[in-house]
Amino acid sequence: MDLHELAWAAGFFDGEGYVGYSLHPKKLSACVAQTNEELLTRFRHAVGGLGQIYRIKVRAAHHRPCWQWRVTRTEHVQAVVALLWRFLGPVKRAQAKTALLTWQTQPDARYHLLPDQVQLIRNSQQTATELHKNLLGIVSRAQISRIKHRKSHKRLNTSALSVPTQSRHS
Repeated sequence: MDLHELAWAAGFFDGEGYVGYSLHPKKLSACVAQTNEELLTRFRHAVGGLGQIYRIKVRAAHHRPCWQWRVTRTEHVQAVVALLWRFLGPVKRAQAKTALLTWQTQPDARYHLLPDQVQLIRNSQQTATELHKNLLGIVSRAQISRIKHRKSHKRLNTSALSVPTQSRHS
């Protein structure tokens, strides 16, 4: 995984993206809307190919075509947040924390965050690099475990979840 592409993707997501929990339907999701489909393709590639790109219906004749990258599988949202975490600004980090903790407290959530993940997210004293590595490790282990138990689902490309060895940011 290219660290520079992850930094670019985090900046792009910081300015254009959204991560949240919706009540109808009850799900965790992350999305970025954009009139430039190539930027969304670059973003999707930077986050390991997670999510899909959809064309959004044009609301008025004078509007330009618009596309949206979206990820709604809980494990994939967690992975995207973990991948981008070290480069995200404080506003998007707070948005991600709120979404993850809100989702985790829902009694009917399909999967709950692991207790280790909740503790890491709540612990704002941890450096960005440490939190990123720890979240990635927990997400990767949880995804691999869930995938092994769901034989009918496609296997997740876990190579996209590798942790960069060096970081210029901490």
